[in-house]
Amino acid sequence: MGEAAALASAFIWACTSSMAGSQARRISPFMVSTIQLVGSSVLLVLAAAILYAGGWIEGVSLGRGLALGAAGIIGPGIGDTLYIAGVRVAGVARAFPISMATFPLFTFVLAALLIGETITLPVVAGAILIVAGSGLIALRGRAVVPDAIVARAGLIAGLSARNTGLLFILGAALFWALNGIWVRVAAEGVAPVLVGAVRMPVALLFTATLARRTGLSLWPGRYRPRSLTILLVAGTLGTGVGSLLWVVGIQHAGAARTAILSSTAPLFALPLAALFLRERITSRIISGTLLSIAGIWLVSI
Repeated sequence: MGEAAALASAFIWACTSSMAGSQARRISPFMVSTIQLVGSSVLLVLAAAILYAGGWIEGVSLGRGLALGAAGIIGPGIGDTLYIAGVRVAGVARAFPISMATFPLFTFVLAALLIGETITLPVVAGAILIVAGSGLIALRGRAVVPDAIVARAGLIAGLSARNTGLLFILGAALFWALNGIWVRVAAEGVAPVLVGAVRMPVALLFTATLARRTGLSLWPGRYRPRSLTILLVAGTLGTGVGSLLWVVGIQHAGAARTAILSSTAPLFALPLAALFLRERITSRIISGTLLSIAGIWLVSI
C-alpha cells in the first residue's frame, strides 16, 4: 500500500509540476505557492472535518499539531517556494529531475545523521551516480529568463542567475528531505488527511505572509483567471492529493523508501514538459535522468 501510494504521488507531482511550471514565469514564487496551498488547504480541511464529524478519525494533541505545522512550513512552505523560484530560471525539464534525484539522497544522509541509519557501499555508489546525473542536467544551457528574485539572491551570494537557480532547486530538495523525516516522526499514528489538514493551512499562512511582506497583492482579481484556475487545480491535486498519498507512503513504507519511489516522477515529467511547456529535452537531460535513476536504485537496495 505504501509503495503504491508513493508511486501515485510521483505521477501526480509530475503532472502538477508541469502545470505550476507553466505559470512560474508569470507569477511570483510566493504567490504560486500561496495559490496552490489555497486549493490543497480547502480540500484537506473539508475532508478532515467531515471524517472527524463522522467519528472516523481522531484529533491530535497541541504538541503534535505544532510539530505538523512546523513540517508544513519546512516542506510546502519553504521547499515548494524555493523550487518554483528555481523553475523560473531553469525550467521544469532541468529543475524537476535535479530536485527529484537529490531529494532521496538528502533523505538518506539526513536519516543517517539524525536517526542513525547506516550508509552502505551501494548508497555511496548511488550517491555518485545521482550527483553525476544531476550535474549533466544542470550543465544544460543558460538561464531561461532573467528573474528579479533569483538575480537579487545571486547578487548577494556572488553567483550567476543560473547557479543561483540551481542552488534554489537543491535547497528545495534539502527542505523536502528534512520535511519527510520530520513527518515520519510527527505523523506517527495520525490519519494522513489530518496531517495534511494541519500542515497545509500553516504553510498557506507562511507563504501568504511572505508574499504580502514583499509587496505582492493577495487579491485574486489582480491575477489572470486562467492562471488562478491552473494553480488552484495543481494545488488541489499535487499539494493536496499528492501530498496525502505521500504521507500514506511515509507511514507505511518509511521516509527513505517513499523518497526513492517518489523520485521516479521525472520519467513522467520530462515528456509532459516537452509536450505542454515546449521545453527542449536534450540527450544530456535524458542521460542525466537515467544516471540519477540508476543511482536511486543503488541507494534503495
